[in-house]
Amino acid sequence: MSLEPEKEESRKPLVLIVTIDVSGLMKESSTKELKGGEDVGISRLGIVKHALKTVASTMNKEDKISLITFDNKAKMHLK
Repeated sequence: MSLEPEKEESRKPLVLIVTIDVSGLMKESSTKELKGGEDVGISRLGIVKHALKTVASTMNKEDKISLITFDNKAKMHLK
């Protein structure tokens, strides 16, 4: 018996364009609207950042990502 990781299926390179709201509302607690919700100190923006880091960690060398943030103006960070 031997255990080997499954071979990664080949796929076309990913092109991901991410747009993130960085306005003041995104800095509020992620549990603010929940009645009786416990404030665990994580902002909405914190959750978005964590999700983006998780996605980025699964990307291949051939994949591309663009990051655009906005509040009252849009700004491109990665191309």
